[in-house]
Amino acid sequence: LLDTSRAVNGLRVPASVQELVAAQKLPLEQLSVEVWAALMAGTEGALVGVVFKASGFLGKGWYLGWESDTSSPVAAQHTVTFVMTLSTEATDNFGRGGLATVRATFPKLQVAQHWVHVGATYDGRHLALYVNGSLAATEPACRRQFCGRITYPMRDTTYVLNDLHLSIGALEFNGRKLRHNGYIAMVRVMGQAVEEPQMRAAAARLT
Repeated sequence: LLDTSRAVNGLRVPASVQELVAAQKLPLEQLSVEVWAALMAGTEGALVGVVFKASGFLGKGWYLGWESDTSSPVAAQHTVTFVMTLSTEATDNFGRGGLATVRATFPKLQVAQHWVHVGATYDGRHLALYVNGSLAATEPACRRQFCGRITYPMRDTTYVLNDLHLSIGALEFNGRKLRHNGYIAMVRVMGQAVEEPQMRAAAARLT
């Protein structure tokens, strides 16, 4: 359970991103990530990832999260948008990175306060987002045919001044603290891009 009273700062891997990359413990060439989560409250939240983005910077790393739109007075029109953001070598700009994003929107009544399986992949060319085992959206990860390795926010003397960590349930993004208010049952990060049949099987596993 992640809320304002428990695990307010989420969970994080103690080793820094720099240490994890050096030990080959974070995906570089390809990526698959899956999360079982229940969204209970709030307007946005981070499920898992590591990303650096400050005002005026393009950002590095990746994360999987969600946003909620409840502006309509009709509850049936409220939505939840799942978001995957990722930086690659091809989107890097003067060492500051550049983030590509894929989004998929669902009626809030369909996905909020229920267990939802959210997955995302990067295969070197495209980002793909899966919800409950079905492909929900795809986007090019860059404007080239091949986008290269995932770039991570490594500590330097210019842009990234502190160690960053792989986090679950909370994330600092563009000066904001994104906290997931709800439940997370499982997180899995893999170094290859799985395809839809494998993601569908993963979504069926917990049910």
